[in-house]
Amino acid sequence: MCEVLFPSVACLALAIPNFAGDAPAAKADADEAYTRVLETRAADILDVLGIDDPAKAARVRETIINQYRTLRTLHDARDAAIGALKVRTGLEKASLAEQINAERARADAAASAANDRYLAALAAELSPEQVEKVKDKMTYNKLRVTYDAYLDMLPELTPAQKQVIFDRLKEARDRAVYAGSAEKKSDVFNKYKGLINNYLSAQGYDLKLAEKRWAERRTQAK
Repeated sequence: MCEVLFPSVACLALAIPNFAGDAPAAKADADEAYTRVLETRAADILDVLGIDDPAKAARVRETIINQYRTLRTLHDARDAAIGALKVRTGLEKASLAEQINAERARADAAASAANDRYLAALAAELSPEQVEKVKDKMTYNKLRVTYDAYLDMLPELTPAQKQVIFDRLKEARDRAVYAGSAEKKSDVFNKYKGLINNYLSAQGYDLKLAEKRWAERRTQAK
């Protein structure tokens, strides 16, 4: 039994929490939880593809999961590098901003290249229409939802204007598909929505008035 007043080294070792042992266990739990999230995401995507061949479905599933892991690794490395830059002393504000932007550009280029490889792997297994479905699902169908909202808000849009809006949103989706979190994907779409709004304003639309009237119509419809 350990003495109360003068505990031995062995007793002290028993009394100290094993934080070193807890860390790997916590990481393993986090990795397992993330794997479950990815499996759910992949299953949701496969549901809309309707693949009859089990072997092909398994390959596509693995390709999707690997892409999510690749993007997370790239974005985690980017965030860690930016975090390290922010705690460095002696960096001027302009120099810090330049290095952070360079790190973001590097990560974005790497993610874009990984996305190209990913889409090529999907194209080897899926039809072009199915690949489009994968991209839509990975971006929460924001292309279609946003496009439909523009059409509902501005029913007088011409076919040419509708095409410009759709093309811009498609470009947004194709960039958002390799962004990180849902928030980052939304940021990409918001950037392109700003470009679309500028285009529509130049076309003579009063977007504030159109949005107000749109809100009124939706309220009346309820």
